[in-house]
Amino acid sequence: MWSKELPEITTRFTKVVSGVSKSEARQLIRNNDLGLTVEQAEKVLVQLSKGRVDKVSIKIINTGEVRLSTERAGAVSGYQRMSFEIDTQGNTNKVVQTAFDNNNVLVRQSPGEIKNNLYDVKKWNVPTY
Repeated sequence: MWSKELPEITTRFTKVVSGVSKSEARQLIRNNDLGLTVEQAEKVLVQLSKGRVDKVSIKIINTGEVRLSTERAGAVSGYQRMSFEIDTQGNTNKVVQTAFDNNNVLVRQSPGEIKNNLYDVKKWNVPTY
C-alpha cells in the first residue's frame, strides 16, 4: 500500500511509498504520482533496473531529496536493504547497505572483522559525477 501524505506527526518526510513491488514503484514514478523531478525519476528508475528487488520504499524529504530503499531476501536467511539518497538534480549523495536477520534485527560487524557476505554491512558516500 502507498500513500502520498504522512500524518502531521512526521515532519521530516512529506510523502511515502512503502513496501510496494518494483513494477508498482515504476508505475507511480512514470505517472509522476510522487512529484519527483525529472532527474530524480530517471535515477530512481535506473536503480530499480539493477538486480532483484522484493520491496520498494520511497520517501521524499522536506528538503526535496528522495530516499529510495530496496529490499531483497537473503540467500539463506534474513534480508538486505539498500538505501539511496538522491538530490533534486538526480545525484546520488549517499548509499547505505544494511542486513537484517530473520527477526528484523540489524546485523552488525565490527570494523576489521572478516566480512561474511550474507551479513555484510557497509556505509559509504558515492561520488557524484
